Amino acid sequence: MNIVIPQTNNDCVSNHFSKAHSYVLLTESGQFISQYENIDQKCGQKRAFVQWLISHEVKCVYIKGIGQHSLKRLFNHGIKVFSLPRHCRDFSNIGPDVAASTELTNVSQGKVGRPKKEMNARTRGCKTMSATKEQQTTRNMMGIIKGLRRKNRECCHGCGR
Repeated sequence: MNIVIPQTNNDCVSNHFSKAHSYVLLTESGQFISQYENIDQKCGQKRAFVQWLISHEVKCVYIKGIGQHSLKRLFNHGIKVFSLPRHCRDFSNIGPDVAASTELTNVSQGKVGRPKKEMNARTRGCKTMSATKEQQTTRNMMGIIKGLRRKNRECCHGCGR
């Protein structure tokens, strides 16, 4: 069984799982195996990272913070997730913090994410949904009404323009 811990660029335990600079792969006894660089944090890259975890037989992840989507993805692949204490910073003395960690068992224990994303058909990328269709229609109508008010208004000089 292998273990993964997210790492910052200055070799500390990362506060956020999917935004970590890299991930350290360790054996169950704590021996270093390899490191995965988190170069690109887009949707496809996160899926590729989960495949990397599976290919390296990772059964356990120690984290300080994780979103519900990432947590659900790990649970779906049978990977156990343990929450480290918030004060945990350094890899040199992580043993007591690992012993004090608690297992996450429910997706609701993750942080609530940003609004869902929809695929942009033209660019084939993700874009955040900013407003519902109803909100967009209301904004458009308000703009039209403001434009009509401006057209029907008299000039400040009284010339009728």
